[in-house]
Amino acid sequence: MFFEVEVPMNEPLAFGHYVKQRRRDQDLTQAMLARCVGCAEITIQKIEAGRLRPSRQIAERLAEALALTGEERIGFIQLARRPPPALSEMAVSHARRLPIPPTPLIGREREMAAVSAALLRNDVRLLTLIGPPGVGKTHLALSVAAQLGEHFADGIIFVNLAPINQPGQVIPAIARALNLPERMDQKLDEQLSAVLHGRNLLLLLDNFEHLVTAAPYLAQLLATASVFKVFATSRVVLHLSGEHVYGLAPLPLPPLANDAQTSTSLIDQPAVALFLMRARALKPNFVLAAVHVQAIAAICVRLDGLPLAIELAAARIKLFSPQMLFKRLEQRLALLTGGAQDLPARQQTLRGAIDWSYQLLNRREQVLFARLAVFVGGCTIEAVEEICCPEDPDILDLLTRLFDKSLVQQVDDGEGRPRFMVLDTIREYALERLSECGELAQLRCRHAVYFMTLAEQAEPAFEGAERAHQQAWLHYFDREHDNVRAALHWCFTTPEGSHYGIRLTAAIWQFWWIRGYLTEGRRWVAQALTHISAATRLRAKLLNQAGFLAFSQADYTAARNWHEESLALASSLADQQALADALIGLANIASRRSDYHRADQLFRQSAELYQELGDRGSYAWSLAGMANMARIAADYTQTRTLLEKSRSLFQLLGDQRGLAYVINDLGLLAYDERDFATAHTLFTESLALFTALAERHAISGVLTCLGHTALRQADVSHAIIRYRESLAVCRELADRAGIADNLMGMASAVAAQGDVLQAAQWWGAAETLREAISDSLLPIEQANYAGEVAAARAQCKSADFEVAWQTGCALSCDEVVAQAIAGQC
Repeated sequence: MFFEVEVPMNEPLAFGHYVKQRRRDQDLTQAMLARCVGCAEITIQKIEAGRLRPSRQIAERLAEALALTGEERIGFIQLARRPPPALSEMAVSHARRLPIPPTPLIGREREMAAVSAALLRNDVRLLTLIGPPGVGKTHLALSVAAQLGEHFADGIIFVNLAPINQPGQVIPAIARALNLPERMDQKLDEQLSAVLHGRNLLLLLDNFEHLVTAAPYLAQLLATASVFKVFATSRVVLHLSGEHVYGLAPLPLPPLANDAQTSTSLIDQPAVALFLMRARALKPNFVLAAVHVQAIAAICVRLDGLPLAIELAAARIKLFSPQMLFKRLEQRLALLTGGAQDLPARQQTLRGAIDWSYQLLNRREQVLFARLAVFVGGCTIEAVEEICCPEDPDILDLLTRLFDKSLVQQVDDGEGRPRFMVLDTIREYALERLSECGELAQLRCRHAVYFMTLAEQAEPAFEGAERAHQQAWLHYFDREHDNVRAALHWCFTTPEGSHYGIRLTAAIWQFWWIRGYLTEGRRWVAQALTHISAATRLRAKLLNQAGFLAFSQADYTAARNWHEESLALASSLADQQALADALIGLANIASRRSDYHRADQLFRQSAELYQELGDRGSYAWSLAGMANMARIAADYTQTRTLLEKSRSLFQLLGDQRGLAYVINDLGLLAYDERDFATAHTLFTESLALFTALAERHAISGVLTCLGHTALRQADVSHAIIRYRESLAVCRELADRAGIADNLMGMASAVAAQGDVLQAAQWWGAAETLREAISDSLLPIEQANYAGEVAAARAQCKSADFEVAWQTGCALSCDEVVAQAIAGQC
C-alpha cells in the first residue's frame, strides 16, 4: 500500500521515494517510465529526487503507468499535489546548517559591526560584500550571518554558488537551498517569489562574481517578493538598482620598527595575530621570540594584509623560520600554496585565487590589468592613459570595471584626486601575465620615459624660474617616488634605458635633497655617473649634484672631489651654470672647514656668474652665503643687508624654501647679537615653513637652533627636547655634522643640570665625530665651547672627567645617538 512507504509523507522526498520504489516493483527503468508517461527522462529523475512537483496531468499518467487503482491511486495523486512544507520550517532548519568557519575571525570587529548594521536597516534589501581575492569575504559573511540569526525569524539560507558555472542555475540553486521542489505547472522563479514574499529571511549568496549575468534574476526576485533580504559575497559589484556595496579591505598593515616596545604591541595587530594563530595550529611547539615578531610583521606587510596569503605563509612555518620565510617571499605566488584540502581549489593557492578573478575578465580588461603591473605604489588616471592604453578612448571605463571587480583599488591622493593601486600580491601575478604576452619591456620603457618627462617639467620649480610651484611638485613626487625608483631600476639595469635614467636622475635630484633621501639620492647619482663618461654638460651637472648631496651628509672630502671635477669640466665646456654651481658648492665646504676667506671669495664668484646668467634664485643663495661669512666676521650690518636682499628675491620668486633658509639665517644673526627672544621667533617661523615643505635636513638644523636658544634662555628641559628631536632626524639622514652639533648641545644642557660626567662623554663623542669628518666650529662657537668644557671640568676630578670623555670617544655614532635620544647615561 502507498501508506506503507518508509519515508514520512510530510517530507519533500516522500512522493519521489514512492515513485522510485513502485517503478522498481514494476521492473521499469526511468527511461521506460518516461516513455509511458510521455515526458523526458530528466523529468522522472527530478520527480524521484524530490526536485520537481508534477502537474496533475503528469501525476495521473504516472498512476496509470505504475498500475495504481482505487484508493491507492487517489492517495498517490493527492500526495503528488501536496504543497511543500512551510518556508519558516525549512528556513529555520537550514539556518541551523550554516557552514561554521574552521578558524576564528580575527581583526574584523569594525567590519562585522558595519555590515550587521547595514543588513538590519529597513532601506537595505541587497548588500554586496566585495573585495580582492583572499581578503576573507566568505569568512566575514558567515560570521555576520551567525550573529544575526535571531533578527531573521524565517531564518538565514546559505547558498554556495562556487560550484555553479551557468547563470541559469542560480535560481534553481536557491530553490534547492530552500528544499523547494520544481512544479510543472509554475515557473521556478514565480514559485520562489510566492514562497519568499513577506518572509523575514536572509539569503546569503556566496561567490557571485562568476555569475553576474544572473543578477537581473535576483533583481526580479527582490522586486516581486517583499521583505526578504539578500546578502551576496562577490569580487564584482552586481550593478543592480538598490544595491548597497561594502568593500572589504585587507587587514591593517602592522608598523615596522626595531624596538622592543613595538615588538610587544605587534602581537596584537590583527595580521600578526592571524599568522601566529595559524602557525601555532600547524606547529604547536612554535616558540615566539621578539626577533620573530618583527619578521612576521614584515611578512604581513609584504602580503598586503590579505588573510588567505597570510594563512598560506603561516603554513610554511613548519619548514622555515619567520626570517627565512620573509626572504623567500620575493616570489610570493610560488611559495604560497598548500591550502586546506577542504577548500575550493582556487583557494588552496594564492595564484589560484587571483587566477579565478583574472579568468572572469574580458580580453581588454585582462590587457589593462596586466599593464597596470608596471606601476609601483599606484598611479594617476593620466599615467594609465599615457602608459597603458594611449590608443584606447575607453580607458576610464575599463579601469572602473577593474575597480568594480576588486582587482584595482581607488584612494584619494590627499588633494582630492583619485589614485589607482594594485595590491603588490596581485601585482606580482599581473607582472607574470605582462611578461608572458611579451609587453613588459615596452611598458617599462614607456613608464620610464613618462616619469623622466615629468621630472624634467618639474626641474624649473626646483632650481629655475618656477620656484613658486616647487611645493606642488614635491607633493607629486612624494606620491610617485616608488614609480621613480622602479623607473630608475629598469633604466640602470637595461642597456636601452640608461639614457633615460641619466636624464631622470639629473632632473629629480633636488627632490631627494629636499626630502632627505640623501643616501638614496647619492646612490642614484653615482649610478648615473657610471653611465655617462663623456665630457658633457650633463655630466658636469651630475657631478655637482653628487657634491651637494655628499655635503649634506658631512662627507666633505667626497663633496669637494665631485665639485672640483665639475669645475674643471665646466671650465673646459664654458658651461657657466655648472661653473657657478661648483663654486657655491666649494664655498659651502670651505665654510665648514673654517676657510672663511676662501669661502667668501667663492660665494662672490658664484654670485657674479648667477647674475650674468639671470638666475635670480641661485643668486639669492649666493647672497645668503656671503651674509653668513659677514656674520662670522661679526659684520652684522652687512649680514642684515645681504640677508634682506636675499629674502626680497626669494619672496619675489615665490620660493618658500629659500625664504625659510633666510629667515633661519636672520635668526642666527639675532642669536649672535644675543637677542634670544627674536631668534626664537625667527627660528619658529622658519621651522613652520620647513615643516610645510617636509624638508627634513633643514628641520633638524632649525630644531638644533631652537635648542641652543632655549639653553641661552635657561630653559634646559626644552633645549634637551629640541636636541633629541633633531638627533632623531639626523640619525635617519646619516647627517654626522648635525649629530655632532646636537651632542654638543646636549652636553651643555646636562652640564647646566650638574651632570658634568655625562656632558664629558657627549663632548668626547662629538669631538670624535668632528675629527672624522674634518668639521670645525665657528670662532664664536669655539670660544663658548672651550669655556663650557673648562667650567665643567672644574666641577669634578680631572681623572674622572677624562675617563668619561674617552668613554664618549670610544662609542660608535649609533650607540651615542641611541643613548642621547633615550636619555641614558
